[in-house]
Amino acid sequence: MHTARAVGEIFQGKSSREKKDKIETIRAENYSLYFLFDGVFTLPNTSRAIAMALKFARANFKKYENGQSFRLAYLMRDINADIVASALPNPHTAFAAAFVPDDIEQEAKATWLGGVGVCLVSNQSIVDLTKKEADMEKLLGMKLTKGDFREAVLKNKKNSILLVSDGFYKFMEGKRDDLVRIFNNPKLASAKVILERFVRNRTFQDATYVLIRRVGK
Repeated sequence: MHTARAVGEIFQGKSSREKKDKIETIRAENYSLYFLFDGVFTLPNTSRAIAMALKFARANFKKYENGQSFRLAYLMRDINADIVASALPNPHTAFAAAFVPDDIEQEAKATWLGGVGVCLVSNQSIVDLTKKEADMEKLLGMKLTKGDFREAVLKNKKNSILLVSDGFYKFMEGKRDDLVRIFNNPKLASAKVILERFVRNRTFQDATYVLIRRVGK
């Protein structure tokens, strides 16, 4: 039996007045759900929309269990419908979400919307799964179709899963070799501390990440 462990952080840019991003974990009996919301700084209701999304997820996630799998894209589609039905003005946010079973033989999944990134981290590289397909114009809180909520099966079970905001994705430019070394630290807690030191005194916009690793007990 295996389990998933994760670390994450919201780094506030020097020119930012407040953090609009949000990360959250929902722990179930034999899997975990991970959420990264990349809030739109110019929209005052982006934080309220994120709060609504997480409230819906916490209250309803068990309804989306499907045997040993999980209907992750359906959850996010219904979260979007709930936000749209609220008629909250400009409730827009990008997001990335992952379903990670405890049993490493079961496949993990990810879904996303907007300019976020979902990546796989090996001991040699960081592979983007989303950026080539990202539609920056579509965000949670808009009137969307079922087809807008894509779902990727993460087949390589040895790789770590990395969820990043658009700000962190841009921060990674020219630094991927350093980040591969940091993210592959044997201890997740150490990776988090080293990354905080690496980010310190560098210029960036708000940057958020979640690093998920499946490890043996």
